[in-house]
Amino acid sequence: MIEVYTRTEPDLRYRAVERVVAIEELDAALTGAIDELAPGDGPPFAIFHGPVNEATISRLEVGVPDVEGDRVLPSGLVASAAGSPDAGYDAIHVVYDAIADFIREHGRSQRGPTREVYHEDRIEIVWPLR
Repeated sequence: MIEVYTRTEPDLRYRAVERVVAIEELDAALTGAIDELAPGDGPPFAIFHGPVNEATISRLEVGVPDVEGDRVLPSGLVASAAGSPDAGYDAIHVVYDAIADFIREHGRSQRGPTREVYHEDRIEIVWPLR
């Protein structure tokens, strides 16, 4: 069973690069952007501004925390859960599904796009809440 947690996050200043990607371009786009942005003041992350799957392309924003960054993720309540750092597309979506179920069960709704945070030992899915 996947454990879902909530927490309140402060504003996060960051810098980023953006790409529009199809599913077959996703891994290369993530790796390339993370390499381009490194180092940061914390783990890199990706903000998905829409679904990336076999049927769609979407805007992908890859960022790193940076106290002097030109972008800000606003503070607020989030739900999060983690998966293996080696999780493939299908496995990581089990985590997304667990968070979506949690949100429905607790009468919440989404506030802004989801993001994946790439820690050394896990991928954390962070879902902003209302």
